[in-house]
Amino acid sequence: MTRPIVKDGELGVSSQLLTSRLVSNISPAKSLGMIFLNSNIWESMFIRIESNLLPQSIIIGSIYRPPSQLQADKITFIEELSQILNTLQHHSHLPILLTGDFNFDLLKLHHNDTITQFYNSITSLGFDPQITLPTRTTDTSHTLIDNIFTNSFTTFSPISGILTSPISDHQLCFMRFNVKNLNLNNKYITLKNRPHNLHELIKTDLQNMNIMQQMDHNPDTDPSHNYTIIHNAISSTIDKHTTTKT
Repeated sequence: MTRPIVKDGELGVSSQLLTSRLVSNISPAKSLGMIFLNSNIWESMFIRIESNLLPQSIIIGSIYRPPSQLQADKITFIEELSQILNTLQHHSHLPILLTGDFNFDLLKLHHNDTITQFYNSITSLGFDPQITLPTRTTDTSHTLIDNIFTNSFTTFSPISGILTSPISDHQLCFMRFNVKNLNLNNKYITLKNRPHNLHELIKTDLQNMNIMQQMDHNPDTDPSHNYTIIHNAISSTIDKHTTTKT
């Protein structure tokens, strides 16, 4: 039976931006004996993505931990998240991307024991943070509380960063990774650019060609012969004044 691994309450934030070309199948990650948690402290959702553009299926988890100042809540979150990640890795053996707002400021990693505990617990499971600059800024503070963690850096060879936007004080984190090259048959188009005074240029060129002298004026001549002369002359002068780009 397929069930969501974790879906505690309503999802507070989501860092998942997926294109229809990439995703062929999205489903809740399979539990395989997963221990479900009904937590009132944090919210999360995990999905499994399959696509012929991916080297293998991946699991994406979206996390939101409200900014609680209670030490007990912070420790509970660290323990529960570690339990879920450990079980996921044990049963699925798939690459995992963990995204969201963790509300642990990694800029204070060496100045706060709880933040250090969070960092150590997640990195000890093989998850490395991809964001290293502040993701939330105010007039008085800069914090790194949003992040993307992955346990498969070599699989994804990711490029990550932050997109700044005035919409929110939380900046958008992104991670780009390579997908398979299916050698799709690309369709190329050719754009033609012609000057606005093309008609005048054609007229001038035809006059310089003395086109009338090239034509057969015999009343019994085949009309298609003269037509071909005119057609070729006009076509050549159009091509002369046309630039193309593929």
